[in-house]
Amino acid sequence: MNRFTSKALALSVVLALTVLLVLVALAGCSGPTTTTQASAPSGAVSATSSSVTEAAAAPTSTESQVTATTAAAASPESTTTTASTAGTLQVHYIDVGQGDSELIISPEGQVTLIDGGESGSGALAYLQAKGITHIDLMVATHPHADHIGGLVDVLDALPVKEVVTNGVPTTTATYEHFLDGIKKAKAVYKEAKKGDTLKLGSLSFAVLSADTSFASQDLNQTSLVLRLVFGKVSFLFMGDAGKPIEQELLAAHTGVSADILKVGHHGSSSASSPVFLAAVHPQVAIYSCGAGNSYGHPAPVTIVNLLATGATVYGTDVNGTVVVTSDGSTYRVTCEKGSPRGQPPAGTGNTTETTAAAPSSTSTTAALSGPLTLAVTDLASPAARGSVASLTISTVPGAQCTITVYYKSGASKASGLAPQTADDSGSVTWDWNVGRNTTPGTWKIKVTATAGGVTKTVTTSFVVN
Repeated sequence: MNRFTSKALALSVVLALTVLLVLVALAGCSGPTTTTQASAPSGAVSATSSSVTEAAAAPTSTESQVTATTAAAASPESTTTTASTAGTLQVHYIDVGQGDSELIISPEGQVTLIDGGESGSGALAYLQAKGITHIDLMVATHPHADHIGGLVDVLDALPVKEVVTNGVPTTTATYEHFLDGIKKAKAVYKEAKKGDTLKLGSLSFAVLSADTSFASQDLNQTSLVLRLVFGKVSFLFMGDAGKPIEQELLAAHTGVSADILKVGHHGSSSASSPVFLAAVHPQVAIYSCGAGNSYGHPAPVTIVNLLATGATVYGTDVNGTVVVTSDGSTYRVTCEKGSPRGQPPAGTGNTTETTAAAPSSTSTTAALSGPLTLAVTDLASPAARGSVASLTISTVPGAQCTITVYYKSGASKASGLAPQTADDSGSVTWDWNVGRNTTPGTWKIKVTATAGGVTKTVTTSFVVN
């Protein structure tokens, strides 16, 4: 072998080793992905707006990430592939403490902000950290400070093209600052009503509820309820709407099914009734509240009811900001910390909320540790014909409770008036539909509570107009 042949052989060996090292390096960077993808979504747009940086497209590598990936129910056949940022929808459930705020980035990179938590609670800082430079659509579900306070911060700092509200005013300083902020930002102002559609690029938000009839009673029930469908994946945003609105939606046969549910009223027991959750049938449920808040949110019974539907439950109090990304066929859930919620610990009210059967004379009643008490703590009155009435009582935990509403024609047979068992806080709420043909007037309501062989009765009345 001459020296030229030796050099050629040495070069060949070096080249072969180099190629081998490159292949090994590439193999080390292409491990299995956790994203399950079905057929490619139709009409997906791959353009990305300059207002959204790569930081917004995915959590940073320094975050503690817990990822759950689920194929949408409508796409049973799936393969495993690597998800792409382009052409995806992002929904960020921002941790703003005891408040609500959701950032939605369309496949084209257009930006919607639904609510903003309290002023200074972090919504603006989160947007800025994610490279958001303007808001295309701002939605205030209702005018409570824990929803619009942070929107004032955003209006003062970023260009905002359009602001949508439910049109219900209030007299708070926060609301006045909100109106001033809209004017200062020179944003287009619109008031949405049920049946409207809010457009954002290729996305459409259906307005399922905007019930202003509750304006003088409970601003929570005036919340804009929005439903978003992206390909085969659907989202429902409940604002602070509770059981009265849930009953209205069900009575009107409104399509409320959703893969991802933003739980109503911070996980309070005043929302998320079992019958409504059965209609939504969420695969993932996300509530927003502050850790250790004084309201007791989320209510243990709400967590149990959500888990009973088979949903995976996340909360900003334990998981921080939760982000859902979707290509229209699948979705991926990522949270800053922790794991999805499990069953509440024993002794914290972990019983599924159901309608109890009428107590019989042989039924076992709760043992009394003190005198049986019974008081009406909340009553929606007046109630319009065709609306939902509501009454809440306070008694001892475990008491068997009944309600009878007397109209001109006699005792009401509305489905929401079945007997119930008081929860661990001693509370019971009945919500029932007032018939459209109900005679206007003042009508008697009789409530009883039985525990330890003792029965108490209270009577009250409400107005139908």
